[in-house]
Amino acid sequence: MKKAIRFVSMILCLVLLCCCLSSCGQKKEEEGNGDGDLSGKTLTIGLVSSLADNTGKLHQEVINLFIDKWNKEGTLYGANVKLVAYDNLNNGAQDTEMSIKCVQKLLSSDHAQVIIPGQLSNIIQAVGGLINDGEAVGIGLGLAPTWMEQGWEYVYRTALNNNFQIPSVTATMNSLNQKNIAILYQNTDNCLTFRDSIKAAAIEDGLNVVAEEMLADGSGTGITGQITSVINSDPDTIFVTAMGGSFGTVVKQLRQSGYKGMIYIGQILMTTEVDSIGDEEVNGVIMCSPYVSYERIEDCNNDFVKSCLQEFYDKYGYCPVDDQFYKMWDAMLLVQNAVLAAKSVDAADMQKAISTLKFDGTAGTMDFTKGSNECYYGARAWVYTGQGVGGAPVALEDWLTMDVSKKVIITKQS
Repeated sequence: MKKAIRFVSMILCLVLLCCCLSSCGQKKEEEGNGDGDLSGKTLTIGLVSSLADNTGKLHQEVINLFIDKWNKEGTLYGANVKLVAYDNLNNGAQDTEMSIKCVQKLLSSDHAQVIIPGQLSNIIQAVGGLINDGEAVGIGLGLAPTWMEQGWEYVYRTALNNNFQIPSVTATMNSLNQKNIAILYQNTDNCLTFRDSIKAAAIEDGLNVVAEEMLADGSGTGITGQITSVINSDPDTIFVTAMGGSFGTVVKQLRQSGYKGMIYIGQILMTTEVDSIGDEEVNGVIMCSPYVSYERIEDCNNDFVKSCLQEFYDKYGYCPVDDQFYKMWDAMLLVQNAVLAAKSVDAADMQKAISTLKFDGTAGTMDFTKGSNECYYGARAWVYTGQGVGGAPVALEDWLTMDVSKKVIITKQS
């Protein structure tokens, strides 16, 4: 009898164990954690941006392009993806307090697994801690190094950290024998940190900063005094760090004031700015950038980037010229690869998977395996030739081989 009781007990234990295992397997499937089938699951992407202007419009267009494709093709293991976007504009400017409230709502009410707080570094700095504490995957598009120095495990960047761009700038200056540099900068967090980093790198690389002037006003005659001051310092070259959209005015005034040297810019030069500057004046503008702004898709000779531009054009009917296109495109590639690697739309699962990712992006290989939550670590030097091809500069190595007669600017090039 005792043997029979023991046998029955063993059977009951085995049945109970099978039930537990079945229950665990069912729970795992319901959570969509690594099972490769996310049908019925929803991935919510939260966006905080200036929705009423061109930047916010472009942000939404890129995200919606990916969402439409993912949902139609079932790319993310059948998960349904949706966008929840909030406007942070206040009196024509992106507002920190409004951004904080938007992020809080995305976390508490919308339960967004991914939050993209736009391209302004001061905004990302203000909301990054909230995103990290809320354990959502945050993707910032800003360039300043400061917000990536906070140790936030859940916050990533799909653009190039300014500090990683600077070695390319000073190395290019040295290669062209440009030893004395002047700096023009605007009073923003991004520009101030860029200015300080350039100064430090210049000293380390044996360059001399002969003048530095703050551009109190990004347009009109408000920068005439600063322009005159840096030119009078007789620099070999001038470095300009300003907000996007301001470079055209600065370059134009430098040329109109008689400066014929090379002008380095700290961000991508838009095709609209190239057109406003003019072919002759833009000659010799050089940028160390991961991206190039193309007025026409056929001007792009990078097959991967060209395919991205074409896909966008096919959906919206125009070629994007803002670098926000590239940064947001890469952000969506990060989301896609994170879900595919994690086989889950849970933010914690995606966060764990991201550190294993390395894949193609618009600026080359996006490598998240180095543990810094960054993906790009260098930039290429591009030079505008002034030959009438708006938005399509040439790589520095190609520019150096061009006929000297086409370089209608004074340089210290040996």
